[in-house]
Amino acid sequence: EVLKRMGMACGLESGSCSAEDLKTAKSLV
Repeated sequence: EVLKRMGMACGLESGSCSAEDLKTAKSLV
């Protein structure tokens, strides 16, 4: 959950990490 939140925050803040964030979230799941 923490990692997912951190990734989501990074994606929302950076916007460019959207693809990477999605990949990481899918990998974790």
